[in-house]
Amino acid sequence: MFIVCSALAVFITLAGCLNTNEYNCADTLGCVTIAPGEPIDIGVLQVLSGDLKNQGIMQVRGVEMCLAAKNNRLLGHPVQL
Repeated sequence: MFIVCSALAVFITLAGCLNTNEYNCADTLGCVTIAPGEPIDIGVLQVLSGDLKNQGIMQVRGVEMCLAAKNNRLLGHPVQL
């Protein structure tokens, strides 16, 4: 049992160390490639006037707070809202 667990631990460790940059997009809508250091643009569609403006403003501020908590970065890229 010890040998099996040790072999499994070694296999998992080595599998995590594989350096492969090849990615096959399997999404039916397609995938986006972002160059290193290129910003990620995120848009939100919220009601900012009328009876529901308070909810929309809170949702936009929530996104802003989340981005601020991550220093406006996502996966190593700067984020523009």
